[in-house]
Amino acid sequence: MAELEGIYFAEFDNTMGPKVTYEAPEGLINPEVFDAISECIIPKPWLFGRMMSTYAFGKTYLGMPVNLEGAQYERNRMLFNVGVVLHPSRRNHSSEVAVYEPVIRKIAQTLEALEAETCFLSDESMKVKLGDVLEKVLTGLRKHSKAVVPIDEANILHLVLNPRQTSQPVPNVREHDVPVPLCDLRRHVASEKDLVLRRIYPCIDGVRFIKQVAEMADVDTELAIECVAGLVCLDLVRLVDIFQYSNIYAATKDVRRIASDPALRDKCLATILDPAVRKTMTTNELFSLYAALRPGLRYEDFCLTRESKLIGVHRHRLITFGLVNGLIRRVLPYPLHLPLPGESNISQLIAQEKMDAQAGNQLKTFELSLMDGKKSLDELCCIVRERGPAELAEAIAAHQRCILVYK
Repeated sequence: MAELEGIYFAEFDNTMGPKVTYEAPEGLINPEVFDAISECIIPKPWLFGRMMSTYAFGKTYLGMPVNLEGAQYERNRMLFNVGVVLHPSRRNHSSEVAVYEPVIRKIAQTLEALEAETCFLSDESMKVKLGDVLEKVLTGLRKHSKAVVPIDEANILHLVLNPRQTSQPVPNVREHDVPVPLCDLRRHVASEKDLVLRRIYPCIDGVRFIKQVAEMADVDTELAIECVAGLVCLDLVRLVDIFQYSNIYAATKDVRRIASDPALRDKCLATILDPAVRKTMTTNELFSLYAALRPGLRYEDFCLTRESKLIGVHRHRLITFGLVNGLIRRVLPYPLHLPLPGESNISQLIAQEKMDAQAGNQLKTFELSLMDGKKSLDELCCIVRERGPAELAEAIAAHQRCILVYK
């Protein structure tokens, strides 16, 4: 792991330009070095919100520039960057540096949330606390690889360096993914003190997708995505698709683990069986349920043909447990619009939309333009937001030139 030399907070001053406002220890970045790398510390607008790593003068400057917009700011925006200065053991140092990314991301998100709630950064009387906060963060991370630092009476910053994260790829988390808790998240929240997590964790129930979670918790969707990605890295949640009875699922080769892994089988039964019904189920019966899921069979039809076998079984949990443990997979529908010859531009699509409306078709031009066979039905619903998956699928089925491709 790269040696941590210090931590800094830089911002764009409307008079002086980019500057380092607070740093620990003092003199961490000398003026000549800062002049040379200032465009990487306070970069061009399109680079804000991303982790940036700059290798210069034998050191790595790792930070996350943030752009806050609002009429309350001079020039209608506030630009800042919080980052660390590292001394890697070798030039090719990406794995050594990656361990610090979750820490920097959490500090940046916390400062952004505090500014939104209490004007922590724009109020000089409050921002002055930041120097002491950075000192304590540096001391804690150096000595114990973790830091618990009070920011004010209501907020505590909890940071942990986790070397295991260096070998884990950042998960691809999408706004239409459904996070399923693998443990009691309250215990994690109590130890982490993460502001975004404290808002979203009560909304994570294994049913709501991330965009719904963000809206219910009143947080930015991108912040919620990053927060959930962190939970995935820590193996606290798994991601599944939106549940609908119209969905199609298929057993995977790992379904055999029900027979070969007694612990998995017992955990599955404890999850899916309703204790009030006092139903029992043999290994063969459980295996047969999952093995019967196949392409072309909608889950609602699966349930209708197995009413007696599903008495006392939580039908949603049956699917969720199978997805989380890799016993089954979702066969995803991808909407595809097949335009008529010459129907390629928007004006032609609009004209065709009017004809479709007269014929009773309900799909709009914007929806049709998105149906390229590359976006799943779930993803499309998150973009459109006017229909649920079942309603959109019904409209697609009624349209003469739209189909659902399952794969």
